[in-house]
Amino acid sequence: MRSHCHRAGIVDACAAVDLAVPTSTHYRQLVERFEEVARANLRQSAPIPDLCVALGVSPRTLVRAVRAIHGTTPSRLRHALALAAARRALLDGAAASVREAALRSGFRELGRFAAEYRAAFGENPSETLRRHWQQVAEGPPSLGSRS
Repeated sequence: MRSHCHRAGIVDACAAVDLAVPTSTHYRQLVERFEEVARANLRQSAPIPDLCVALGVSPRTLVRAVRAIHGTTPSRLRHALALAAARRALLDGAAASVREAALRSGFRELGRFAAEYRAAFGENPSETLRRHWQQVAEGPPSLGSRS
């Protein structure tokens, strides 16, 4: 039985497409682009189909790529990226409060955010922020005296 490529007389073109970018590399690149777009749009919490339009792929393709690379769904990956962004903001002092970090990362329900943060990182977001401010108060670690 002849493939579609053979029937259409475009064997060389199909072979070039199939061999040009291996699926795993293509999926990895797609997921990296998805992560960039998702991070840039955390505050707006854009729907996944809108992110697919921005990426120029179908939702099905995005689901397959994210599952192949991370073993999860695009929604769960975006949620994990949002939690990580909130944690970074708390750890480096970019957010003055837990509320600010949560809202900046796209979370609207602060109680739910705190519970999900605790489940993901093993501490309350307020503890992370408190640790940051304690480190600021203590100053940078000394390297010891040199003579």
